[in-house]
Amino acid sequence: MRDADASTRRRPRPVPEAPVAPYARGTGLAKAWLLALVQALPLQDAGRVPAATLGDEAPALCRAICAAVTGDEGLRRLDLAGADAGLAARVPAMTGARTPAALHEAVDVLREVVLGALLGELRSPSGAEVAALAERVAHVTAVVTAGALEALEAPVAPTQEAEDPVAAAPPEGVVSLQDVRGARSSWRAAVERRLEHHVRDRRPFTLLLLELDDLHVLLAAHEADELVGVIHELERTVQARLSPGDQLVREEPGRYWVLLGEPDEAAAREIARELAAAIRVGAVLQGAGLTVSVGVAACPRDGTAVDALAERADEGVFLARAAGLPVTG
Repeated sequence: MRDADASTRRRPRPVPEAPVAPYARGTGLAKAWLLALVQALPLQDAGRVPAATLGDEAPALCRAICAAVTGDEGLRRLDLAGADAGLAARVPAMTGARTPAALHEAVDVLREVVLGALLGELRSPSGAEVAALAERVAHVTAVVTAGALEALEAPVAPTQEAEDPVAAAPPEGVVSLQDVRGARSSWRAAVERRLEHHVRDRRPFTLLLLELDDLHVLLAAHEADELVGVIHELERTVQARLSPGDQLVREEPGRYWVLLGEPDEAAAREIARELAAAIRVGAVLQGAGLTVSVGVAACPRDGTAVDALAERADEGVFLARAAGLPVTG
């Protein structure tokens, strides 16, 4: 049920002079939200925040919030019947919130992030300016909460899973054990085979996890055929730069595991940087190069089990995306 407060309270006026220009892309606010959510959790629970989903989808939500702060047209788009209502509905998936209380907390963190960022852009604001901005941001995020709660509480109807428009056959040389979203058993099998070799020969190896940035935004903004072509170009770009003993495995379009024969972690990170740079040049969509965030895990240093290595690589993707770099370290 929709939060009545969002619709019955006095609507604060828009703040057209709010300094939203530095946050026009939404990525800075999204990164700050991600970090704030993780910092609010105990270290052992940090993995509960689906960083990849939030990193892909939150910038669009943050852009919509900025538009709603500065104008009522933006607010109408963000409301339940508006064109941007689907962004609010994705908040449970972005944050991992599964209860109304957790959802309220997650959006309240977003409110603090947005308000803090905008206030930080003002020079010696008056009390009235601070109050007006705070009230408007609070109202906008209340609308987001209402839309998110609606999605959280909506019954899920059984539907036939639609074919993924970008899950087409990969180019030659890319190991595609199962080209559907969530095909975790497939990439696990590839890593397990490499671990079996490690048990026999004791040779260390490194594992890269490459994630395409802003995939959901790309899906919304481009035709499927166009996106299929550029994603296949990304895969060809990576494959062309790997050594004969390396292996590229597509878990799903935009998410790849690279098994490197290179045992040195520093060298593996340099390879990751080279791959990211090559992708930016070789996989171009409407004049803009695609970007990826890369995590690195080393066997045996980071573990000798699939879960341990995957967790380390996922953590690396999160840190790289939060830092705005292709790879950290």
